[in-house]
Amino acid sequence: VTATEELLSLKANPNVVDSFGSSCLHTAAMRSDGNVAKKLLEYGAELSLQNAAGQAPAHLVPLWVGMETIELFDIFTNSEVLGLSTDAGVSVADRFLTWSQTACGGRPFEPMLNRLQALGIGEEKSACGTLSQASRRSRSKERVAYSTFKAKGGAPVHVWKPRGHEATMCVLILSLPHTLPWSMQRPCMDELVAAVMQEFNATVIALSEGVALNCHKGSTLQEFLAELKDIIDELPLMKPFVLVDNTFGIATSLLWPLQSRLLGALVINACGLFSEDFVDSFAHKKSCSTLYQRAEMRWRPDRDIASICDTIFGVLIKADPDDLEEARKEWHAAT
Repeated sequence: VTATEELLSLKANPNVVDSFGSSCLHTAAMRSDGNVAKKLLEYGAELSLQNAAGQAPAHLVPLWVGMETIELFDIFTNSEVLGLSTDAGVSVADRFLTWSQTACGGRPFEPMLNRLQALGIGEEKSACGTLSQASRRSRSKERVAYSTFKAKGGAPVHVWKPRGHEATMCVLILSLPHTLPWSMQRPCMDELVAAVMQEFNATVIALSEGVALNCHKGSTLQEFLAELKDIIDELPLMKPFVLVDNTFGIATSLLWPLQSRLLGALVINACGLFSEDFVDSFAHKKSCSTLYQRAEMRWRPDRDIASICDTIFGVLIKADPDDLEEARKEWHAAT
């Protein structure tokens, strides 16, 4: 805060933006730094400044259950900001309202809802949102059967199967939900699974919050990996199966003991960590080219959930169903 005030007192522009159109207030919002935000506002920073994706600083406030989130909401919003929408059509009011309705493990975060209702936000938008979500879930249920059960150690396992016929392949997703509770991941997973099943006759199994819980027991990494592999060994997985690793590298080493059972694998490198050798390789350049093309989706104002799912799926499994069937036959012949 002191450094911020020194710069501002020397006539630094509080509304200067970076190459993505984000201001100092955007950074303060992402870092949950209300004190710096107050100082910037004192010197004329604009709450309504939107970046290249149409995001106001309030769109970037981390959503955690606690009074601090309400305090940040009050700092970064006003009547004008609440109505600002991103290029994808999400307003600040809608963002906080949708989150607060399921923030506590699927239950409402009442203090945030009360704050929104005091501003006249909630009932009408909530009803519309509920109808929209119910419609999406209804369409998904027509194609997919969802179930859950407890694995070894009580870890929740989520399973999506095609309705009316047997799957011919299996996808296992390992994920650590650092930023989103499962209640907020679930609708996105439903949409993504539905998109997967339009292309492949697959069963999708996800280990998410259970992986995170086991990871924080105080066990060593080796103990955690051994326990996780035991859980995977007990899952009803087809052989071979596709593994999607979204554990930020924590469980990536399981690819080696599991490799004889894998049809394919996707390791989501969310942190962008590479060795120098890989950075200089043709594979890295090709991957970057592909991802740059797909990243353009983010800036398209006409994007929708269907096109986003198609884009993600194109990165997850770049193969033809016939190619997968041929690979499966080769795998069975080899084993």
